[in-house]
Amino acid sequence: RLKQVDYDGTFAYSPVVEVELAVPGGYRVEGVYPNPMRGRGQVRFVVEQRQRVTVSVYDVLGRRVEVVWSGMAEAGVSESVEVGVSGWPSGSYVVRVEGERFAETQRVVVVR
Repeated sequence: RLKQVDYDGTFAYSPVVEVELAVPGGYRVEGVYPNPMRGRGQVRFVVEQRQRVTVSVYDVLGRRVEVVWSGMAEAGVSESVEVGVSGWPSGSYVVRVEGERFAETQRVVVVR
């Protein structure tokens, strides 16, 4: 509901409207933060339907470096996964967030 105030001080309220929020496309993956990373970073995601999700990191040759998180993601709950990179050499990596109904990759740079 909105309140409109006119220049003369009079006001009026709009009718009440209900809004249902949904995750467009069934999921949303936010970029890895910070990028470039030093020490650790995080990736956030949210899914529309409850499902198993795995967050993995790959090097530029496509080799899996680490599975940083694997578990059930609840519908509509924003998950924040920490990515620790303190023992990794500097370079480019790919963070892959993979669910039962989607997969998305984010490029990240690690600096020492």
